[in-house]
Parts: sequence; structure tokens; C-alpha cells
Amino acid sequence: MRSGKILIYIAWVIALILLAIITLYNQEKVDSFMGLTQSKQRTLNFPFPVEVQKVYVMIGEEVKKGQKLADVLRVDTKDKTFTINAKINELETKRTLKTDEIKGDLESLEVKRHKDISKIDLQIKALEQKENMRHALMHSVNESESGIGSMNYKIEALKAEKANLEVLYDTKKANLQKMLNNTNNRIDAQIKQLQSKEQVLHNESKVISIYAPYNGSIGSIGCTSGEALKAYTPVLTIHPVYPQYVTGYIHEDVQTDIKIGEKVLIEPLSTLYKDKTPIEGVVLSISTRIVSFPVRLKRFKVVPLWGYKVLIKIPENNLKLGQKVSVTKEVDHNRTGAEFFHMLDSIKLH
Repeated sequence: MRSGKILIYIAWVIALILLAIITLYNQEKVDSFMGLTQSKQRTLNFPFPVEVQKVYVMIGEEVKKGQKLADVLRVDTKDKTFTINAKINELETKRTLKTDEIKGDLESLEVKRHKDISKIDLQIKALEQKENMRHALMHSVNESESGIGSMNYKIEALKAEKANLEVLYDTKKANLQKMLNNTNNRIDAQIKQLQSKEQVLHNESKVISIYAPYNGSIGSIGCTSGEALKAYTPVLTIHPVYPQYVTGYIHEDVQTDIKIGEKVLIEPLSTLYKDKTPIEGVVLSISTRIVSFPVRLKRFKVVPLWGYKVLIKIPENNLKLGQKVSVTKEVDHNRTGAEFFHMLDSIKLH
């Protein structure tokens, strides 16, 4: 019983020592924390149903960027092409009917215009003849021409009415012509868009080859040659040969001024990589909520540990997936982040 109390006492003393070391270390350095390397696998699929023609790789096989992985054939192009052609025919019929309708309105407008203008021209001609006869009669008997003014007024009024009608009919004609052009342009644009889709479908009706987007290894293959797959069904997955990201964790009680876009140094925590040059990474994001630390980053597995998650992009490297690393903001001190965490590892319970 007494020995159990002594062990508890020793554990508390060691915990306080660890806390003091961490506090002093954080005061000395700007920021240093641990993380795990990771990689995002790429799932290769299609947003339409396909039939697998041939798969050229096996699970676990390493592939090079640009290497052919599989051939597939799109199987829904026939129905889609038929639907598109039907829509194109419908639009062409609609354009023809609308064009004929507007052209008919233009012809009717021209007939009405000719009729109204001719009517006014006849009235003007009749008044001018009447005026000329009256003028000749008055002149032959030497009478006053005082009544001629009113006749001229009527003629001028008819000419003004004719001019207004000309403007009115010109405006109506222009509006109808504009309507015709707009209708044709709109339908032509719709037909052109559908024809582009038809061309894409035509190209996709041929065999589509899948190529490796980067150097990596095949994670899984979700099909066999000759198998039909629904839209978005994975054909295969590929993993990069090296980690692309580091997910770091900063304790919630630790002050940090790490910023998005800032450069940091990544070092392996394993002593096997002690002589490796640190890798420079860039901070992509910092979580806005508190998350639980992964078990592998906890000193005491059963003790809850919470903090902020930091995502860091790293270049090509020799690290392993899931490897523990230290993340350091600056390297102007005698100790690196990895050396500090190695020091913590050297403290054991006796």
C-alpha cells in the first residue's frame, strides 16, 4: 500500500517536471510542436457510367507519373446523343416557325403601310387637282383667291400625317426585324451549345485511358476487365510515394503566432533520421476549434490531450507515411524541435 503511494507521488513529481520543461522551452522558442506525416490518396472515377476495357496494374504496384493504368468506355453516350439531337431538331423547328411568323407579320405590315400611304397620297392628289382647278377658275374671272389658303392647309396636314405614318411603320418594321434577329441568335446559341455537348459525347464514346497523376503506388482496384461501373464508382486509388502533408498539433494552453502561409521546418523525431536536413513546409490551415490529439502523439496514452490542428504542405521527401515529426517555426536556437522531444523521451519512470 505504501509503495503504491510512493509510485503515485513519483508520477506526480515527474509530471510537474515535464510541465516545467515544456513551459521553459516554450518561453525559449517561438513555436515547436509535433505532428504526423500523411498523404491524400487520389480516387480515380468518372461522373458517368463506364465499362472497364482493361486494367494494366495490380494492387501495391508502384507507378510513374503518366503511366497508363486502365482503359474504360463510356456507355451512356448513345442515349444522351439521341436526346441532344432531338432537342436540336426541336429548336430548329421552333426557329423556322418563329421566323415564318415574324416574316408574315412583316409582309402584313408592308401591305397595310402601302394601303394607308396610298390612301393619303390619293387624298393629297385630289386636293391638289381641286386647288389647281379653283386657282385657274379664279384667275380667268379675275376674282379673289382668298379661299386657296384653306386648301393648302389641308394638303399640308395630309402630308404631315403621311410623314408620321412613315415613321410609325418604320418603327414597327424595325422592332419586328429586331425580334427576328434576337430569336434567331438565341436559338442559334442554344443549338451551338448542344452541338458542343454532342461533340464531347462523341469524343467520350471512344476508349478513355486513365493515367497516373503522379509517382505513387496503387492502393485499391475496384473493378475487373469487362465490368460495368455506375457513375462515380472508383476504378482504382493511387497513393503518392512520399507524404504530401504534415498534420501538427499545438496544445490548447500553448501560445503560438504561427500563421497561414508561413514557412516551417519539419524534422523526423526518430533517431534513425538524426542527420537528415530539415524539410521546409508551408502552413495551409489552422483549425478554429479544439480537437483531440492522436494517441501516437500523447506521452501518456490514457490522459486526454486537446489542442489546435495545423495542416502543412511539404515537398518531395524521404519520410514515411504516418511518421512522427517535429514542426519548428525558427532555427536560431541551439536546440531543434526534434532534440527537445528526444530529451522528453529520455525521461523514464523508475
